[in-house]
Amino acid sequence: MHDIGEKLFLSSILPRLEKSKCFLNDFGNDASVVDIGLPDIAIAFKIDRAAKPIAAYKGWTDFQMWGRLAVTANLSDILAVGATPSAFMLSITVPGCWKSSDVEAIIAGAENACKEKGVAFVGGDTKEGGEANVVGAAFGTINKDSIISRRNAEEGDTIILAGQLGGFASAYLLRSKLGVENREILQSLSLPTCAWDEARYLFSNGKVTAAVDLSDGISEGLSLLSKDGLAPLIDIDSLPLHQLAIRASNELLITKSNFAFTVGDWGILFSMSKNDAENAIKSMPPGLALTKIGTIVRADTPLYRSFLTGTNYELSVDLKNEHFRKTMEKETDYFSEFNKFTFLKEKE
Repeated sequence: MHDIGEKLFLSSILPRLEKSKCFLNDFGNDASVVDIGLPDIAIAFKIDRAAKPIAAYKGWTDFQMWGRLAVTANLSDILAVGATPSAFMLSITVPGCWKSSDVEAIIAGAENACKEKGVAFVGGDTKEGGEANVVGAAFGTINKDSIISRRNAEEGDTIILAGQLGGFASAYLLRSKLGVENREILQSLSLPTCAWDEARYLFSNGKVTAAVDLSDGISEGLSLLSKDGLAPLIDIDSLPLHQLAIRASNELLITKSNFAFTVGDWGILFSMSKNDAENAIKSMPPGLALTKIGTIVRADTPLYRSFLTGTNYELSVDLKNEHFRKTMEKETDYFSEFNKFTFLKEKE
């Protein structure tokens, strides 16, 4: 598995799986939608392992964040297919030497995160195992005619990013490299949250043509929006960086744009028609983080351009999460490249 990695493995096996008649979208989407026999309503399902909580293992916060992370990971995927999350379950495996208080903290974190979003926390399972793992599962409801796919964007569509980029990675680096501690850094490290309000707003104020969760980074998300000779053209000057990313760039002498390509921020990419996107952003209420970052054009792969200078760029390093190869929870192999490269280099 290390030789081929998660992405190649999935691209090989998913086309060979038999699709049930009640399976309304398809393998390879953020969540799976199933017909349960109701005339208009279907159910969206998701199951996902929550990554090891770096901040908790380092003692910067308690293990509630692992439960919160499990909720965030699953609800974000439910939202990305256009569904409204309804309920969440938790499966915990830990060695017998673990403190019961830490397991209770994981459960409390999940319960609190569900309460904040009006999602029912409905229990789960706790078992002994050789190492600690937390797996979440969620379901939601969706109108059958409103199911959103990753690959339905059309030429000319506007790409909107819900959320900001680089918040988690910059908080991690400021805390670990410089020892900086404050409320904003602790919040970025310990309170992961999905783009709930932004997703619900866009789905109710315009026709979303495609969407993808950014759990594996924006470069992976942009690749997943590409299809049949269409791909995103991204205005790199418009990428919305978290203010901690700007601070970390200045204090650690790291190129600002590097932070845009990290993971841990739980944004969602949406595509909409140009008119729908303009109207949605123009009329969005205060407090929402929605930014136009590009357009769907005729291209085979995502393109990056500075419209201020007219310069085209390409990725020299890709920090997407890919299990069996490189993930953020494996800190050294992920963060070791931060100071070595400028991830966006000028294209020859």
